[in-house]
Amino acid sequence: VSGGVVHVDFDCIFGKGLELCIPEVVPFRLTPNVVSGLGALGIEGPFRLQCEKIMKVLRDNKDTLLSVFEGFLYDPLFDWMSEAERAAKRQLPTTMVGFDAKEVEVMLLEHRIEQSVNQVQKKLRGMVNFAPIGPPKDYVPPDGQQPHHPHHTHGSGNVLSRRETVSDRPAASAGQDRGGLLSIECQVDELMQAAMDKGNLCLMYGGWTPWV
Repeated sequence: VSGGVVHVDFDCIFGKGLELCIPEVVPFRLTPNVVSGLGALGIEGPFRLQCEKIMKVLRDNKDTLLSVFEGFLYDPLFDWMSEAERAAKRQLPTTMVGFDAKEVEVMLLEHRIEQSVNQVQKKLRGMVNFAPIGPPKDYVPPDGQQPHHPHHTHGSGNVLSRRETVSDRPAASAGQDRGGLLSIECQVDELMQAAMDKGNLCLMYGGWTPWV
């Protein structure tokens, strides 16, 4: 065993994880067992620095990356249709004015692909929201501790400059367009916080073992 990290969920790329019956609301695994392997500094050491460098490379070479992405657009093994789109398709009449059922299916598929391309472009600009969901509003921490809110300082209520989003948003906002741009540092930080947020991890599928 080399200890290398290998991506195995190739069927959940391009936002497919958010369309599962139990949506995957974390961008990647950064649970304690992964953080413990990053050394004494955890995410604040070389890991954060390398993430920021990689994000910069991706942004600087987005045109090349998108050209590679085009190869997936016509991959017959990749399922572009979400469960919601399948349900909508089943409810469509067999014929529509001016179009037969096959033409309608092709139009739906092309629209889905176009949406996925736009999402990739927005992700490369930091426009796609993956902010931590945060604890429920009625959450009471044990032993009288103050609930940790990653976007505010304790006591003063001032928003930290490093954060540009709020954490008490609903899970449905994950993967949505925030309507603004994030810097490389803020985007990397948001992804890390979303990956480690307990409010996100408790919503994950049990077989994913988010507690380890």
